[in-house]
Amino acid sequence: MPRLLNFLLVGCLLSAYSYAQCSCDGKVFFVDNDNDGHPDNFYSQDITDAQDEYKKTCIRAQSAAVIVDCTQPPNTISRYNIIDCNDNDPNVWTPNTWYTDEDGDGAFGTWHSGCQTPPSDSSPTLWSQNLVRKNLRYSLEGKTLTSKEVKKMYRSVPLALEQYQKAQIQFGVSSGLILAGGAYTGGRIGRYTATGELELKQAGIGLGILALGFASTIGLNKKYDTAVRHYNQQKGNKISFKWNQQGIGLKVSF
Repeated sequence: MPRLLNFLLVGCLLSAYSYAQCSCDGKVFFVDNDNDGHPDNFYSQDITDAQDEYKKTCIRAQSAAVIVDCTQPPNTISRYNIIDCNDNDPNVWTPNTWYTDEDGDGAFGTWHSGCQTPPSDSSPTLWSQNLVRKNLRYSLEGKTLTSKEVKKMYRSVPLALEQYQKAQIQFGVSSGLILAGGAYTGGRIGRYTATGELELKQAGIGLGILALGFASTIGLNKKYDTAVRHYNQQKGNKISFKWNQQGIGLKVSF
């Protein structure tokens, strides 16, 4: 029994001596093979394992993509915010999304997601970019969209489609009133120019229709912009990225 106690005591002393002899406490570094500032995948347990191993040996210890040492090794980083999903490509660290437009209409197509650079013959997915409406024109990643393309996009977001359809109806009504009022008033002006007869009553009716047409445009831009906002918000909810020390995940909601 005394020998066993002595053995355990010597073991504890040796362990304590070994821990005390490390030239530093050991700093944690993360492997970044492609030098894009994002480390390869690892788990929180890897940090603990590497630290424990270093304390036992006082030499560089590594567990998965975690290294503990006094000085920073090459191809490592000491801080990060996103774990790399592809540590062999410096241009990719989070999953990309893109679509292939099989029918060539410039909208949607087959949706893809992966931790890679999108193929050269693909286009960024409509879900990965914000729709922009400026100066009465729509664009997506700098590409101007037709009204047909916009409506096709809105079909996937009912709230956006509803606002867009309301705006289109309002636009049709106001445009019709403005055209009718302009034509009616123009006719009265033409008659006055030709005959010198001024039909005040008829001209007043034309001007009234014009005024009604312009008044009916109030709130039109707001409806169009609301549709854009609904689309972008719903698009943002459909794709989300979530990361922790165990890696990164892609969530797609339909």
